[in-house]
Amino acid sequence: MEIGYFANRDPMVETELIQRYGQAVVRIATAADGGVAVGTSGLAVRYQRNGQTLWTAEMRSDDDKIRPTQRIRGLAFSDDGNVLYVAASDEVLAIDVASGDPIWSYRPPRSFGFLVVSPVALDSSGDIVAASFDNGSVVAWDTKGTQLGIWKTNDAPRMLRLLPNAQMVGTDSFSLCLWDVETRATLNRRRLADRAMGFDVSPTGIVIRRSLRSITVENMFDHSLVAKLAAPPGPPLVAINAVSDRIAYAGESTVTLGPPSNPDQKLDAGERISALTYSPFERAFLVGLADGRLLTVN
Repeated sequence: MEIGYFANRDPMVETELIQRYGQAVVRIATAADGGVAVGTSGLAVRYQRNGQTLWTAEMRSDDDKIRPTQRIRGLAFSDDGNVLYVAASDEVLAIDVASGDPIWSYRPPRSFGFLVVSPVALDSSGDIVAASFDNGSVVAWDTKGTQLGIWKTNDAPRMLRLLPNAQMVGTDSFSLCLWDVETRATLNRRRLADRAMGFDVSPTGIVIRRSLRSITVENMFDHSLVAKLAAPPGPPLVAINAVSDRIAYAGESTVTLGPPSNPDQKLDAGERISALTYSPFERAFLVGLADGRLLTVN
């Protein structure tokens, strides 16, 4: 493992290299106990603690029908950090983090018997795990893999987050919706004026979303506007601090962070940004780069 500090445009931004992988980092999940899961462009999921990789799981499929479009779509830990949930290729998988062994998995039936159905988003909160699929369905399970419900909706989210009260916020890029997972009822729906390309939500319901030209921060429940900012050129990656609602968003090779009204800190990573999330354990944002580096940004 390499440890080091990198120059950046603002001396107030502390940047630490906590790991280097051989492939682009495309997904990051963090656990309350300090565990970190990283999905790479090579379809590997790596679990690390205290800077050491403890195991690697290969998500690559041998099925010729799946291989052209397979990728890691989502990573999420259980609240206690003992289970990692992975959405990849055509299945959702629960992995015991102590051993790296699968606990349970779900593979949706193929449409018309031959069309592959793949997960597009996944999250976990409390005793619930939820995933959406590219056939318009949403499935929820408890932590043991027992299916709690399955439903189809025209607003099936391509990005989603579970809130602590068994509610789910998601967007299909064109609308912003709130669902009750237990009843599967749509509680709130609003058509968006501009297409959402990036999305994150705090446990308090503050949403940050990115369109082509703007970044909007708003309250999910009353739709009150918190802030609206110009979006820099770059990938549609946004994240929000789960405690203070501090935000971060990516440019091509930069990350801007700070309060929604004035995100005035900027990191120049010197490489294309490929993943971004907030880590409550680190109390920092984690930034994945196309050259395989994983950074913490305070």
